[in-house]
Amino acid sequence: SGELARRAQVFRSLEPRERRRFQADADKLLKRATKSHYAVLQLRKRATVSDVKQRYRHMALLVHPDRNPAPDAVPAFDALHLAAETLADPKSRRDYDRRQRRKAIVKRGRFTRRFNELVETTMSYVAYRSRENLLSVLMGMIACLL
Repeated sequence: SGELARRAQVFRSLEPRERRRFQADADKLLKRATKSHYAVLQLRKRATVSDVKQRYRHMALLVHPDRNPAPDAVPAFDALHLAAETLADPKSRRDYDRRQRRKAIVKRGRFTRRFNELVETTMSYVAYRSRENLLSVLMGMIACLL
C-alpha cells in the first residue's frame, strides 16, 4: 500500500505530457496482452528465443515499474514478463501454441455453427414464402380457368 501511494504521488507530480506518455506505453501493452503473448512482444510466431529476449529487454525499459510511474505499469510489466517467460522456454511455448490453435479451432467452429444456423433459417423462410407464393399463383390460375 505504501508503494502504491508513493507511485501515485510520483505520477501526479509529472508534467501532463509525461503522464500521458507513460500511461500510453502501459495501456498499449495491456491492450495487446488481451490478444496473445506474441502480440505483447510484437513478434511473429517464428521468432527465435534470442528475438524474444531482445524484445523483452527493450520493452521492459518502457513499462518496468521502477522506470514507469503509471498506475498500469505493474500489470503491464507482469503481462510482458509472462509473455517473455512463456515464449523463451521451448516446452512452454509449444504448449502455449497448441492451446492457441485449439482456441482458434473452437472459435471457428462456433462461427461455422452460427453461420449454418442462419443459412438454414433463411432457407426455411425462403422455402415457406416460395410455397406460399406458389399456392397463390396456382389459385389465381385456377380462378382464371373457371
